[in-house]
Amino acid sequence: MDKNFFQNIRSEANIALTKIFDKVEQVTKVSGTKLKINSLKNEIKSVEGKIGKLVFDNSEKFSEFEDVQLLIAKINSIEEEIALKEEELNTLKENDKNEENKNEDSVNVNQEDIVVEEKDNSDN
Repeated sequence: MDKNFFQNIRSEANIALTKIFDKVEQVTKVSGTKLKINSLKNEIKSVEGKIGKLVFDNSEKFSEFEDVQLLIAKINSIEEEIALKEEELNTLKENDKNEENKNEDSVNVNQEDIVVEEKDNSDN
């Protein structure tokens, strides 16, 4: 075979690999930049949350802002709902615990019945 043939294949392979590596590098840079943008957006959300907490904790200073007061009222309403749901959850847990205890007592009673029956049968 011709030496130029293999050189051409090698040259084309090098060109193709260079294009692939360039594309990989570009994709990596794009992904890294997107990741940094998302990180910065999350940082903004964190700061906004801190601002909101500060406003909420000092709501009396923002009494003239109706929008702020409506949002604070909504938070208070949600907190009340959470408290009710936590109470409901505790009741459900307590009921479940009581039900388990009843089942255990029932099993214990049945075992005692079995022991009594065995003694009765041994007398025969």
